[in-house]
Amino acid sequence: MACKKEGRYVQNNTQRFAQRFPLWFRGHEQQSWKLLPSLLRLKLGENLAAEVSEDFLRHSFLARGELNMPTRSYDWRAVQQHFGAPTYNLDWSEGYVVALRFALKQFNDDVEESIEQEMRKACCEPVLWVLSPVVLNSCVYDRLCGEGPIEQLAVGDKLLCQGLSKQMEDKTRWFSAAFCRHQEVNGLINLSAINLERLEMGQQKFDSLVKKELYNPFFWMIAQFFIDGVQVQARWKVPPLAIIPPYHTKRIEKQRGVFTQFPAYKLEEGTDFAMERHADATKYLAKIILNDPERIAWELNMSGENQLSAMFPDH
Repeated sequence: MACKKEGRYVQNNTQRFAQRFPLWFRGHEQQSWKLLPSLLRLKLGENLAAEVSEDFLRHSFLARGELNMPTRSYDWRAVQQHFGAPTYNLDWSEGYVVALRFALKQFNDDVEESIEQEMRKACCEPVLWVLSPVVLNSCVYDRLCGEGPIEQLAVGDKLLCQGLSKQMEDKTRWFSAAFCRHQEVNGLINLSAINLERLEMGQQKFDSLVKKELYNPFFWMIAQFFIDGVQVQARWKVPPLAIIPPYHTKRIEKQRGVFTQFPAYKLEEGTDFAMERHADATKYLAKIILNDPERIAWELNMSGENQLSAMFPDH
């Protein structure tokens, strides 16, 4: 297929992290589009109140939901995202063909030909983003080890603060060693599993086990920042978290949907929260420019792999 890599993001990273870890893919029609979730784009553009706006958006979406839909707010985000409602999630796919379909949708056989359509094709600058979710989560771990996140969660508890700092230093115990020893354990995060454990233990026992080094402190911190929505300071440089959701809808299943969930950043003027602008982006992101989109779309069409409508079942 006709494509080229953009050196700023690639730097041989794709070859290095593709050998051991899974890859996720996202297609953009335009190179200029940022890797930024819809709700953050709204907030940065309109300065909406963070917590209130997300709650109201979710409530409105829930009113039109189905009986077999999820019960937890963090699982609802995945469903909302796939049906176009603004969230802190950015959707990716485990299949590159799905991402290519989105990047090249103006060239799809399903699209009706017209003068306007030809103009849109001419303006397209499609790209394929490639993400190593395990490397991304490893960077999240490293950033959460900093003094700022730990001090904020410890809330003046010096012993807890010292204990967390000491535990998080042992990354081989709490993160790295897991997917080094077992192929089926790949360093990805399921927020439902973490919250279910917390609910079953009760919050006090959940906190106590962390202090006693009997529960993963990384999961404990994820529960605060990515489930409870504790605010994250921009200076901490915490990237979004790669999460694997349950397949609550046929659409998510069909698109092999996975997500990066952005935390509730403290919005500061001039700060760019897009994934490609994060300090560690070159470690987990690659950008592939599709410089002959019509040819690539033709190849997908000839192989029967470019029916965009097939990815949007009713449920």
